[in-house]
Amino acid sequence: MEEVGKVVGIKDDMVTVEVERSAACQGCGACRLSTGGKMLTEARNLVGAGIGDRVRVEIAPKAFLTATFVVFMIPLILLVAGFILGSFLAFLFNRPAYSQGMGVFFGFVFLALSLLIVRAVDRRATKTRKLQPIITQVIEEV
Repeated sequence: MEEVGKVVGIKDDMVTVEVERSAACQGCGACRLSTGGKMLTEARNLVGAGIGDRVRVEIAPKAFLTATFVVFMIPLILLVAGFILGSFLAFLFNRPAYSQGMGVFFGFVFLALSLLIVRAVDRRATKTRKLQPIITQVIEEV
């Protein structure tokens, strides 16, 4: 996935890039919201871009799919697993009338657990820079 944006800040080998919010990046989580439908993202500056430059920011397809899986699928899988486990426990303890209630309760408990897992994966990915966007080209210098 690639986007075009404007460099608004530099720190060491990293830059802050302001990009337009597109449909493809609607909820991936690699960026944080800014003003006016724009987003800010941290990217590795491998091409020596300066403040004000228009640049092409790219996230490797494998990294994008990994991030998408972690953000969307892990919570969904754990929500369903929690519901199934709660329902099973209700039948196991001979309380079939409580199966839906326990399923919903355990579903939300597992959903909360999944958010902790997503947060831990995000922190680890930030340290290793495996999912970090990269500036691949300076389109227009200021």
